[in-house]
Amino acid sequence: MKVILCLWKFGSNGSFSVKNAYLLSQQSRFHCEKPVWKVLWKLKLHPRQSVFSWRILSAWLPLKSRLRFQGHDDKKCALCGNEAETEIHVFCQCPFARSIWFLSPWGLRTDTLSVDSFEEFFLWLCSSDDDWLVEVSACVLEAIWRCRNELVFQGKNPSTALILKNIASRAAEFSQILSSFGDAAQLGGENRLSEPVQDFQDNLFDACFYVDASVVDNAAGIGVSLCTVSSVLEAELTAILTALEQAWADNYQTILIKSDSKVAVEALRLGELPLAWGSFPVFKACLKFVSMFSVSFQFIKRDLNFLADYLASQARVNHVSQMSYLLGSQPPFVVDM
Repeated sequence: MKVILCLWKFGSNGSFSVKNAYLLSQQSRFHCEKPVWKVLWKLKLHPRQSVFSWRILSAWLPLKSRLRFQGHDDKKCALCGNEAETEIHVFCQCPFARSIWFLSPWGLRTDTLSVDSFEEFFLWLCSSDDDWLVEVSACVLEAIWRCRNELVFQGKNPSTALILKNIASRAAEFSQILSSFGDAAQLGGENRLSEPVQDFQDNLFDACFYVDASVVDNAAGIGVSLCTVSSVLEAELTAILTALEQAWADNYQTILIKSDSKVAVEALRLGELPLAWGSFPVFKACLKFVSMFSVSFQFIKRDLNFLADYLASQARVNHVSQMSYLLGSQPPFVVDM
């Protein structure tokens, strides 16, 4: 008996599929798959960074060399004004970009690299086995593009020192977020957070803290202390963290923290926080304290938190830079004992 074996040579496993046949018939419409895509989507980066890298690699950024400005023929780099504004120039060859790469944790001299396109440069960066350096690279790319836009649209000259500081802080935060999902969930499951209850009896706790933050721009008042924050949520969490630190220092065993920030209260109850830039390090610090003793969180309306709100606003307006515990001074938060 003669056996005839038929194989579909265009399939990876020799089997025919309608999908594969359709792709074959439409081959002229599609570009060949680039190796860089498989590399990009396997990187341990935040999705925001991955999408931004994809936009650069796909030539989707509105660079001067690509756009046709009405009555405007300037295609020079906005940062140096010497060469045409292309991806490889802006992110690798521009003197400004070269200085940022060299001063970053990479210590990279991009002028010594033999790359002709941004794709080659990106693949070289991804060839590192160090996830931290890859994360730093993504932050550097974001920082360079942000500086370019601020210069073009706001006339703001970039500050190298501030840029490097932001790169370091963002890289540390993103790495902590990506590496701490399991830790945060574990802490959230192990700590002794009370179940959501509408009404708490304050006399069941060693102390009850009313916390609040007053935020304008990046200045936040918490109790009688002034600090710099990146968001309102970070300010509210910082106020809660301050109360937790004080409760731990005073050796309280059971405490109740009341806040008018529903997002912060629910996040601490669940032990999970959506990706909010600048807030995660403070949130994780709160979870660590929560795991040490019994803490309950309660959301209250703002009109019931008027005294904490007043102290916070006074701290911001009067630029109080440190806690004060002298006789006659206000506490850093309202404590009901």
